[in-house]
Amino acid sequence: MKKLKLPGIRGSGLWRRARRLMPGIGRFDQEKYWVRRHARLQGDPRSVGNLGKSLEQNVMAEERLRGLIAHSARILKPYASVLDIGCGYGRAAGAFCDAGYDYTGIDISPVAIAAARNREPRGLFIVG
Repeated sequence: MKKLKLPGIRGSGLWRRARRLMPGIGRFDQEKYWVRRHARLQGDPRSVGNLGKSLEQNVMAEERLRGLIAHSARILKPYASVLDIGCGYGRAAGAFCDAGYDYTGIDISPVAIAAARNREPRGLFIVG
């Protein structure tokens, strides 16, 4: 579990008071965050996108990303495989599989991996 770093606050009376009032402050559980986010936003590009942007803006960003991934797949052609760490629901998998790569995606969220397996059956997806 990664701890939040707040320079200049730790060790001060303010920090001790905040810790007493909010025992969880300073701790961020990435696994819990991503599992909840993927479950809550299942099927929505914002599950891996920018929550500060609209659904339409995230869809447009997904389209641009697909073009970038397809371009990358052509450039990286001499290589036979791709490892995507933090693959989410496998949005990059299709372009790489279409280009003939062996694709492996790893994500901490079982919900995202289940969606990735449904979305791109040619890829290997691992929860981890």
